[in-house]
Amino acid sequence: MKKGIIIVIVVIVFLLFLTRVFPLLLFSYTNTWKYTAEYEEYVEEFNAIKDYILESYQGEEDKYLSVSYTVDKNIRLYDADEGKYLESPEDVNEALEAIFREGFPNKDSSLDVIRIHNNRISFCITNGNYCLTYSPDEKPSWINGPEEERHIWTRNLENYWYHVVEAPY
Repeated sequence: MKKGIIIVIVVIVFLLFLTRVFPLLLFSYTNTWKYTAEYEEYVEEFNAIKDYILESYQGEEDKYLSVSYTVDKNIRLYDADEGKYLESPEDVNEALEAIFREGFPNKDSSLDVIRIHNNRISFCITNGNYCLTYSPDEKPSWINGPEEERHIWTRNLENYWYHVVEAPY
């Protein structure tokens, strides 16, 4: 008799898990990655910008470049420390335009800042919950800054590129 009651309880708990908890976990996991960049489609563009930044800002400890519209309605990198738009090569400007317009397809994700931290280059979105990161030295452990204490998830893409997102729980 006890064995039958235990089996019924286990079945009920399992069914509750399947109908209540599992869908929430699945939704939160799939919804978490909705901000991701189209890295595979724009790999050349991301690498062109990464290479330009690594060459131009080698050894920078902590630098932000804002992705902004110019007066002429072009997308360019703005260096707030210098107070001016960067004079980057045309191929880098074209890559930035393509990534800004189509590289982040979710309507709630918009490329906002490129963060430089030593050899790490992060393409960060406006809401601060996701970045596409090039990190050759270590697996990323933060999104916006090393001082963060948020729980994150990472997906390794290729050649030191990662999707980095805030975990839903």
